[in-house]
Amino acid sequence: MRDSNGPFRVVFTRAGGQAGRAVRFAQEQPSWLTKAVLFAVVFAVGVVALFVLVPLLILALAAFVVLALVGWVRSLFVGAHKPNGPLDGRRNVRVIRPGGSRPSVDSRG
Repeated sequence: MRDSNGPFRVVFTRAGGQAGRAVRFAQEQPSWLTKAVLFAVVFAVGVVALFVLVPLLILALAAFVVLALVGWVRSLFVGAHKPNGPLDGRRNVRVIRPGGSRPSVDSRG
């Protein structure tokens, strides 16, 4: 009596479990349509983010430049009010310079 498989012999191996895992892994991967939609969504979000971030960066740069110029102009006027400056508001005061030397009465420096 012949086998129902014809002339082929049935052999059981453990390799079938490994192949099953590989097939299942391949089937669980996203399809090309899913990948295309995901790429389109990420691309759209990226473009919108660029349209929002680039103007914000330009505004931030402009604000930095304006504030730096304001600070520079203020430093020009504040420097005149520092100790020994022409507008420091003190009269008849002799300043002891670092190092402990006192100017003499005759010196005007």
